[in-house]
Amino acid sequence: HQTTYLFSATGHVMDNAKRLLKMMYFPEITEEGVEKEKPIIQEELNMHGDDPYYHAHRALLNNMYTHHPLRDEVLGSKESINAMSKDALMSMHEAYYTPENTQVIIVGDVDPGEVEKTLNETIDMPKKAKTKPLLIKKELSPSVNTPYETQHYDMETPLLMMGFKLGPETFAGPHPIKEFLKYSIALETVFSTSSQAYESLLEKGLVNDAFGVDVILEKSYAHGLLFAETKDVETLRHALLEILRSAKEAGVMEEDYRRVKRKMIGHHITAFDRLESLASEINDYLQFDLYYHDLPSLLESVELEDVNQALRSIKEDTVAFFGGLPKT
Repeated sequence: HQTTYLFSATGHVMDNAKRLLKMMYFPEITEEGVEKEKPIIQEELNMHGDDPYYHAHRALLNNMYTHHPLRDEVLGSKESINAMSKDALMSMHEAYYTPENTQVIIVGDVDPGEVEKTLNETIDMPKKAKTKPLLIKKELSPSVNTPYETQHYDMETPLLMMGFKLGPETFAGPHPIKEFLKYSIALETVFSTSSQAYESLLEKGLVNDAFGVDVILEKSYAHGLLFAETKDVETLRHALLEILRSAKEAGVMEEDYRRVKRKMIGHHITAFDRLESLASEINDYLQFDLYYHDLPSLLESVELEDVNQALRSIKEDTVAFFGGLPKT
């Protein structure tokens, strides 16, 4: 969904910003350079081959989606890497790496007006592209592809991943970030490490501290993810489904809802102390035309009923599981 280039510097910020944009808009792609890069990408692919957690994540996405290219391995395959050519890369670059697709974010002690003036005066923009980006395949099915699957890996502790597939209609309205916040609060309240459900699972020995939940929103897809290490994949799977059913029926308690909202607002404020992640978060929200400074007021506008409505909208046929088991 995006390519991000990031640098940090204590000085010469504008010189380096100009250099970065020139490298991005006018890359020196050669046949020799492409051939030199192929074994490096293949080695990255091989490194993923040794990571059961990466495989489990990829498998869960395959179980959740039927048509969306999120199913595809982002690094490709050995065959597709070897087939890559300079002409193919240049064509891709012309279609995607355009000023219309670019957001420049500078975080630090700089004068925004001076930055804009300098870049406009010194950066030569590429000619309008003749090649157009490919249309992303839409996910046609609201339900998941495969509800449950397990695989064996070279690992010590079993793992379970749970995915909540959120259809594009969920975020098709005028305020997609507000919808994203509703689901984030809902899943955080029900499943996070500060929830009563997690404490119960911990007491039963079904999970450990390798446990987390997140909601991902992009232009063409959205979903929630839960990850857990567990000694009993099957028992935990049934327990998580029961927690979801109970939460949908009973709703979120107001105390928990307010606690999670305060936590999210706190994360927003402390993000201003982490410049690199702040740049990334600003970029994420800008693609939905929301300035990061406006997030707290949007969070405050999310009511308890909004959260419970989002929770009730999660249907079980939109939930998928993938279990990673140790080889015997």
